[in-house]
This record gives sequence, C-alpha cells and structure tokens, in this order.
Amino acid sequence: MQVDVRVVCATNRSLVEMVKEGRFREDLFFRLDVVTIYIPPLRERRDEIADLMESFLQRYSVRYGRPAPQFSPELEKAFERYPFPGNVRELENLVKRVVILESEESVLAELEESTGVRDTKGAGLMELIEQIEETAGELPLKEVGRRVALEAERDAIQRVLAQTHWNRKQAAKSLHVSYKTLLQKIRECGLEPDA
Repeated sequence: MQVDVRVVCATNRSLVEMVKEGRFREDLFFRLDVVTIYIPPLRERRDEIADLMESFLQRYSVRYGRPAPQFSPELEKAFERYPFPGNVRELENLVKRVVILESEESVLAELEESTGVRDTKGAGLMELIEQIEETAGELPLKEVGRRVALEAERDAIQRVLAQTHWNRKQAAKSLHVSYKTLLQKIRECGLEPDA
C-alpha cells in the first residue's frame, strides 16, 4: 500500500539531548528531523503578551457572547511579571476565565500569589526606609546607601526566585549572575522557599 503523509510534531523537550541520553530512538529522531522550528517559551517573548491577551479576549468574548472587558493596569502588570510555565495555553486559559466570570479578581489573586508580589513587594525595603527616617542623622550616609542597596538586592532576588518557582539556575540567568553567586546571595539574605 502506497501512502503519502507528512508528520508534524511538537515537543517542549530537547530531542537531541534525549537521543544522547538514550531516552529517544535515534533513527526516529532522524526521520522526524527534516525541518525544525524553534519557538521560544512565552516568558522569552514578553512583548507578545499584550497582543495575545487582546486576541484571546476578542475570541472568547464572541464565543461566549459576553462583552469584552477592559483589562486593569494591575492585571496587565501581573501578566508582565508572571513566568508562564504553561506558556501561551496558560495565558489563553487565564484570559478565558476573565471573560467567562466577567471578573479578573480570581486571576489577579492567583498571579499575585504565585509570584509572591502581594505580600512581599518591597516590604523589607519600606521597613528599612522607615527605620532610617526615624533615626535620621544617626547613621553615616554611606551606611544608609549600603543597607538600602542590600535590601533592594534581597527584594529583587526574592521576586525573581518567586517568579521562577525557586528554579535557581533560571533565576541566576534572569539576574545575570553566576549560579554560585546567586547561591551565596540567597544564603546572605537568609531567603528560603515558601513552604
């Protein structure tokens, strides 16, 4: 029997690495590997988030016969910070939920909780600034600058770790520091993953 078929495959794993590790058949890989198109994850294409949000909003407003809501600036900022481990499909589902429920509250709460923004956003830095204001003049300016810089660094590291779900290699890459430096900073700052 003669057939003429084309096979289109998608994966979020490195087949080259899997072949090297013996977890994917080499002959099958070479049969499939005719044309390869690499699509980076959504977290590496953040400039596309706003357009995708609008597209999904229009699609699901029509599908469910609901008015297209206007996204709040808070939700837009939460989407910009969120790492989207579920990629475009996760963004689509979140926008769909906003349309169906005609409310963004549950989505906003979920995004803020997962990135740790609501409870910790600059809390340590604000406390330090209040302490410095209360004791104005008692600390040398150089010491004030050092403490503020350390607290700002701690806050930035904590936020990136929350966004990457404590994937330290990914966090180090995002922060443009070595993995070893990040581990040292985590120890110095006394940071620990949320239980």
